[in-house]
This record gives sequence, structure tokens and C-alpha cells, in this order.
Amino acid sequence: MRLLGWLTVACGIVACFGGQLRFPYGDTSFSLSVYKAAFDPDRNIVVAPFVLRNSVVMLYSIATDAVRDKLREVFGLPMNFTEFLTNQKELHYTLGGGGDGFRMKNRIIVNGFREVDVHMRDVMKEDLDTTIAYFDFVQREGVVRRVNHFVNFNTNRAVGGIVKIEDIPKHLQLVQVCAASFRPPFASSFDPKDTNPRDFWSGLIEKLYSTMTMFKRGDFRFSRIPELEIEVLELPFVKSSDAVMWIMLPDRDASLEAIMKALEPGHFDAIQAHFSLKRAEITVPLFSIESEFNATEFLQGIGLDVLFKNRDLRVFEDVDSSLDSVMHRAGIRLHEKTADAGGASVVRSFNKRSSVYQYVVARSYLFVIVKKTSKQILFMGHLHKPDDLVEV
Repeated sequence: MRLLGWLTVACGIVACFGGQLRFPYGDTSFSLSVYKAAFDPDRNIVVAPFVLRNSVVMLYSIATDAVRDKLREVFGLPMNFTEFLTNQKELHYTLGGGGDGFRMKNRIIVNGFREVDVHMRDVMKEDLDTTIAYFDFVQREGVVRRVNHFVNFNTNRAVGGIVKIEDIPKHLQLVQVCAASFRPPFASSFDPKDTNPRDFWSGLIEKLYSTMTMFKRGDFRFSRIPELEIEVLELPFVKSSDAVMWIMLPDRDASLEAIMKALEPGHFDAIQAHFSLKRAEITVPLFSIESEFNATEFLQGIGLDVLFKNRDLRVFEDVDSSLDSVMHRAGIRLHEKTADAGGASVVRSFNKRSSVYQYVVARSYLFVIVKKTSKQILFMGHLHKPDDLVEV
């Protein structure tokens, strides 16, 4: 028997960590590893490391023997199973707290009406808030519709169809789906009246394009990290979201790939420690990203190859299973909020001198999403170039 899981997530707006000083090294290292594995300098990329981690860690509750030991080793999970469940519940509560919090839904679709393991059923339903549904996989179109509808609905439509009919072979025994969204409004919205075409540079041999870009004037926090050749802008969201947005803008001569390779977990602490407040005028492009990442090779590369080789997952009462493959898809949309923020409706040309500090996002940049209380990186990616570029 084989277990196949699609791990899916999206958010409406990018957000990041802005309160605690220290990032947990193990989780941050895993998040960076996911992003680096998915990195492509010629494409817009977004990944959701926490959702990927959560979906795999969930298997700890039904794992036996070598798989259980390896999951404990890779993710630092406690040997005591009750402690593991308590930690998972607390983490999910922290992430999802508040009206604008991170929301995640899990579903398992079982092929046919085979009796699943009683322990697996009870733990998934009662402790991990996972719905178990049954469907005949002979009707492959029906499986595709159910999976894609679940993903689309629970990602606020940031992720569309994630599976096709060829992804659902009749021999498949089970599909695990994890879908999440995080969509808080800005604490102070951008005024749509100030969104206009502005310059955007792309490529090693830079070409000048035009793209729709937001503008705002106000007091913002900035952090400069000379070692990485980046300057970070922080954009706060509403307080109840427990989140802010970091835009990591490379220097003119720095490449996304060089920064990606140099970025280490400790740099997140350095960014947080060096923030200072400035009066500034900022421009940020509108963008929409949806990208897919085959996580199977990544998980095998970090020592979890036993998930795919050993039948050590207790899914059914009569036989154990192994993992077949893991796919991950994420989506992000960044835009102004329509609420009136009372901002200036003045469009400025940023090639003129000004006494106000100017932060112009007119080239490729990185972004991250982190919850402040748990310090978990929820999303990470980069904008190579917006889709609406017009060559100048």
C-alpha cells in the first residue's frame, strides 16, 4: 500500500516576524532549506515551510520503528507521544489565535471504505483536527474535484487546482491534504489612488520595465545587513494578526542567488536587532505568485528516505504503508487594502532629490512570513519579476 500526500498552502499577503529577538535555530534552518531547495533565479517562488513541516510531522502519530525514530531525530520530536500531541495543539493554537490568524485545515481521503487503524483515526480526528473522508478512487475525477475544492476554499483561492487526473492512480490508497491561509490587512493601507506604473529592473543584464506599484509616505522601520548586501523594510499588519511583513531588497549589484546561498538562520536575528525608525517614502510593486515544489527529493535528502522505503506507517488495520510522494504548492497576492488609510494621494518620481528617505522596490527581492509569538516561518520566497511587466 502506498500513501500519497499533497501539501498545499497560500496566503493573501506576505507577513513576517517583528517581536521576539530570537528565532528557533532548528525550525529556521528547516525553513531556509526548503526555500533553497525550491529556489529558481528565473521564476517567482514561494514556499510554506511550516505547512510542509506540519504535514510530515503529523505522520509521527502513525509511524512505527525506523520511520518513527527518524522523524524524531530530524524534527527534534519528544519521545513521549502525549507530549508530542500537547506541543502540536499548543503550536496550532498559537498560530491560529486571533481573528486574523493563520488558519490551517487537514483532510485525509481514503480509497474505498477500508477500515483505517483505530489509533490513527482517533488521533487524527481528536488530537490533530484532521477530517477523514472516504471515496472510491475508481472515480478519479471525483477525487480531483474534492481535493482541488478543499485546497481552493481553504487557501482563500490563492491556490487553484493542485492535482490532475493523472495524479490519482487507481492503486492509490490515501491522499493527505493540508491547506492554509494567512490574510491580515495592513495596519495602515496603501491608497489605491497612489498605485501607478513605475520602473522595475530585472535580470543580470538589467532591462527596464514598467509595473503597477504602490506608494506610501510615513514612519517605517528599516534594517541594514551589509554582510548580505540587503536592506529590509518592515510593514506592519493589524495587531490581531501578530505579524508584520519584511521586504528584503538586495543592493543594486547583489543577486538573489548570492543572497540565498549566504542566508543563514542567524541572519534573521541580526535583521531584527538592527531595525531603526525613519520617515520615508516607499514604493512596492503589486504581485501575485503561485508556485509548485516537489518535496519528495528534498525530504529524502534530509534523511527522511525511510518514509518512502519502509512500510512503517500504520494507516490501515491489516497492513502498514509507506509514503509515495509529497507535493507542495503555495500562493501569495500582495496588494493595497481598499480601506481608506488617509494617506497622501501624491505620486512622486523617485529620480529626484528629497529630504525624506526613499525606499524604492524597483528590482527583484526576497520576502519571509513568520508568526511573532511562535517565531515559525510560515512562508518564504522571492519576486523575480511581476507578471504585468511592460518593457520600456
